[in-house]
Amino acid sequence: MNRAFRILLIQARESQPERAYELESFSLATGLPQRCFHPLNAILNHLPPQRVNAFQGVIIAGSPFSATDQREGFIKLKPVLNEARKRRIPIFGICFGAQLLAHHFGGRVQVAGDCAEHGTKSVRKTPHKQQHPLFAPLPPTFKVQQWHDDHIVKLPSGATLLAEGDDCLIQAFSMDHGLTVATQYHPEHTPGWLDWVLAQGTGNLSPEKLAAYRRYREMMRLTPRAHGMFRRFVEQLQDNFHSLSLAKSRPLGLLFLLLDFFRRAQRIRRCRYSRLHLHLH
Repeated sequence: MNRAFRILLIQARESQPERAYELESFSLATGLPQRCFHPLNAILNHLPPQRVNAFQGVIIAGSPFSATDQREGFIKLKPVLNEARKRRIPIFGICFGAQLLAHHFGGRVQVAGDCAEHGTKSVRKTPHKQQHPLFAPLPPTFKVQQWHDDHIVKLPSGATLLAEGDDCLIQAFSMDHGLTVATQYHPEHTPGWLDWVLAQGTGNLSPEKLAAYRRYREMMRLTPRAHGMFRRFVEQLQDNFHSLSLAKSRPLGLLFLLLDFFRRAQRIRRCRYSRLHLHLH
């Protein structure tokens, strides 16, 4: 992988071990080495908006905090995200990240509302004549990993609802003609995430919450459809990056185009194999 390919990973966690495990989770979920991610701890640091142009994409990860908190770092993210949207840099917001996008750009987030979700749940695609490319390959209903108390109750103006749930209606949406995508659920999570949480120590958890966490873990299942959707986002970033590289390398353009063609063909074969594997299992 070319070292110039970089994704800005915005994190909002105080614990360094949590941020490190989160980075590892994104690396495993996307198949990218960790060096392809530039972690930004939004609680302690901020990024000058113009520097976002150095990245091929932006991912806003989850957080134990509320997107409505008036933290300086959260407020300073708005001009960074504005700049990314202006420059048409794809953005993917996850859980807190989805809520932050909604909160900053005209939607509304309910704090500690009545539709908290934890564990493996089902969501369904909303019907559209033209499906978003990340969601088009998904079946009408698919499993996801949930872990949130706050939730979005109003979308920003012009946003498109992509997926909904029974307990919490707004599960995924897009903006900017599909360049910005957000999910209330965690496409990067596996059941191993909760194993890691429980293994870190449970001293801060009440007996009731600890029992609830263990029940959630017993009911959690793998969610390959959600993983695939998230990986398609990263593959689109890679395609855009390679296309731009080809345009800048005209003497070797034909060779790169042939390599890009075979790379895409190989991806299609892997996708077909994955669908067959899911069907057989």
